[in-house]
Amino acid sequence: MYLFFYCFGLLQNGKFTEKNKIILATVRMTLQLVGAGYVLSWVIFSMFVGTVGVLGSYVLIIIQPDPWFEPKYMIPLSGMIIGN
Repeated sequence: MYLFFYCFGLLQNGKFTEKNKIILATVRMTLQLVGAGYVLSWVIFSMFVGTVGVLGSYVLIIIQPDPWFEPKYMIPLSGMIIGN
């Protein structure tokens, strides 16, 4: 928020040089990338939690294979759940 007012003040004073534009663009780019990283980390985490929950309940309750981590069940089912 302070960055917005700082930039607005520079525009009003006419002191917005090329150097300031480059610095502003760099700061904005960094903030946007950090924000996108935080959002993606939450999306990936929620996808992981949902996949583990659905896959675990399906394999342990419905299929009940002898070793619970049987690859012939876990790999295709996890692919179907993630792909869906």
